[in-house]
Amino acid sequence: MNDTLYDLFLRQFQLVQGPHKDQEGDEIIPTNVKKIFDKVVSMIIESNDNYVTKNDLFFLFHDVTYTLFPIWESKTLVDNETTTNVLKGSYAKPIVLGNDTENNIDDFIARYDMFNINSLPLIEIAGFLGIKVVKEKKIREDCVAYYSPLENMIVMGTDNPQAFLHELAHAIDWTLPNRDLDSDIREIIAELTAACLCTLYNIPVYMFHSRLYIRYYAKGRNLKQCVMDALKRVEMIYQHIEKIHGR
Repeated sequence: MNDTLYDLFLRQFQLVQGPHKDQEGDEIIPTNVKKIFDKVVSMIIESNDNYVTKNDLFFLFHDVTYTLFPIWESKTLVDNETTTNVLKGSYAKPIVLGNDTENNIDDFIARYDMFNINSLPLIEIAGFLGIKVVKEKKIREDCVAYYSPLENMIVMGTDNPQAFLHELAHAIDWTLPNRDLDSDIREIIAELTAACLCTLYNIPVYMFHSRLYIRYYAKGRNLKQCVMDALKRVEMIYQHIEKIHGR
């Protein structure tokens, strides 16, 4: 039987699992993991990407919506000479936003129906933390997924694992002490965490998206300093994941 993406992820996870400690007993990031995280940081800082096209973005469930179309019936009037169209009712037809109305509709619907939350990488971490994870076709159009601290819930508007790891990072960050009060910095931390974890576990990663996302939330700050500061929190989130898996 061919390995699934999740099988490969589990095998890779076992190679870096910890926790790891130095001679004084303090927890540290394993050297191989540190190198991978540093590589991601370099890619974020050094790239000159400055654009993204629609085709490069995640598959979004809210790109598929339902529109009511009229059902017309041809009817002959009393004089038996004139016919007219009479509105008989309407039917709901799925369309893909920004595309032809017939473009891969069945594939889009099937993809949502087949999306299994339990196939997401690190879904067991969410379970351990009591985080409810659900999929939803219609969420805020300005996001692909979100974490609600009030409900302790991650809502997925995409089946992309990178988006899930971003929201999981938010959830873990929320539970750790000394959380940054700046929401922009928290977004940088979450996206850098997702990029690092995807790279570490050989999960497909949209690095261009991470670069643009982090640069946007840097908002004029020194990008390198923002990323290096965020990396410290990313390592804390990674260590917290290792602790949970070590129990």
